[in-house]
Amino acid sequence: MKNIFFIIPARNKENLKEKIMELENLKVNYIIVCGEKLNHKNVVYRPPKGKWDAINFGSKFVPRDVNVVVLNDVDTRIHNFEHVLSHLNGEADIVYCKVNVPKISLEKGLKCY
Repeated sequence: MKNIFFIIPARNKENLKEKIMELENLKVNYIIVCGEKLNHKNVVYRPPKGKWDAINFGSKFVPRDVNVVVLNDVDTRIHNFEHVLSHLNGEADIVYCKVNVPKISLEKGLKCY
């Protein structure tokens, strides 16, 4: 597998525990740029100035030997990541994946896909 590094922008700590668990389960290296100060080895503080500011700030933490940098929001879940990697065959510079947004039933508060 390629050497992969995730940069995750997070305006605040909402959804942060879930995202950390997800990344730990994937066994990938990552940095979360968060607008709140937290005590975690993979979370760095940056005042919230916008997503691209957080990504640019986070880019200085990317190790030199990384082949693939993944940008992922704190409030989205990663599905079929191995499939995405199969498209990185040396010919692609970027792979963009669609985001599946769940429909929320206001009546019952249920998520439907």
